[in-house]
Amino acid sequence: MKKIGLVSFGTRGTSGHMTLLTELADSISQKGVEIYVISEYDYQAQTNIRSPNIYWRMISSQKHQESVAGKLKHKSAQEVNKIIEQENIDSIIFSTFFDPEIIQYAKENKMHTSLITYPLRDSYSNLFFMKGFQKLFSHVFVLEDIIPMNIYEENGAIISRQPAKKYQREEKKDSVPKILISCGGAGLPSAEIFYALVNEAILGIFDSYPDSQITITTGALNDKKLFGRLKKDNRVRIIEWIKEWSKEAAKSDLVINEAGYFSVNELVRNSVPTILIPGSRRMDNQELRAINYQRKGFGYCVLPQEGVSSLIQRVDDFFRNSEQKEIIKSSCEEYNKRRDLIPSISENITKHLIN
Repeated sequence: MKKIGLVSFGTRGTSGHMTLLTELADSISQKGVEIYVISEYDYQAQTNIRSPNIYWRMISSQKHQESVAGKLKHKSAQEVNKIIEQENIDSIIFSTFFDPEIIQYAKENKMHTSLITYPLRDSYSNLFFMKGFQKLFSHVFVLEDIIPMNIYEENGAIISRQPAKKYQREEKKDSVPKILISCGGAGLPSAEIFYALVNEAILGIFDSYPDSQITITTGALNDKKLFGRLKKDNRVRIIEWIKEWSKEAAKSDLVINEAGYFSVNELVRNSVPTILIPGSRRMDNQELRAINYQRKGFGYCVLPQEGVSSLIQRVDDFFRNSEQKEIIKSSCEEYNKRRDLIPSISENITKHLIN
């Protein structure tokens, strides 16, 4: 039986890399392949996916490290190599970040090495090819995005669609606005800016929509003071993680979210009305993604610098415009039809690594 290792460094997030790897593991394992999810985070505890062909291996963690277009040195490299040896793994697939020490070990043992990545910020995507990092891998799979991807197509990367479950939006039995506020893994400095902004905005939202029910996911952010005054409000639910984040988003009337690749992918798939507040990232151009999101009619974009009043205004724009929901739904569905023509990442991996 073929054995594939999915390696994840520093990629914690309920709607991000974890969702990609766990769903990918689930899909490929159904083809009679053993999958080893190798991560410094306990993904098994954060997902409902269970399969007899999926094995979970935790490795030592390290503090966030800035990479060079995904290339980094991780202290667990020898641990990963040991797992590869012990389990007789045939192929290694990295999620965005990769350690050359592991790649060298894999090549010495005649293994395939591949990379799955979302489109990096323009300077980093150019750096990736200028440094010749694509030559380290047998295949580079790039997840299709709503932002331009020309450089990847020009350099022969395999463009893939990130699967996203389609949830049936339930018929509302009441008129209470349900709002989900989420910031992915919330482990980066921009999360503090995001939550400080929405924390202030919630008071304004309640002024206009006093019956609103708001769910806030905090992720890895452990600032207890930030939500202090909201914890006693029975209209607000504050939780750390949602295992089925996309399902929860699909049930919401409105989502306020950062503009990370994976969460935006899920939101567009389910035509969920969303206000994106892009976070500042070295490798991921969230600003450009959020701008394209609004430009394409999927929802709204508010820059953190625009402040609380702009965010509250966008909430009003949605709830007071009865036609906006249908405009968003139509725009997302048209995009999804074109997007569904692109092979999924599991289809491409099956084609190039399994068949």
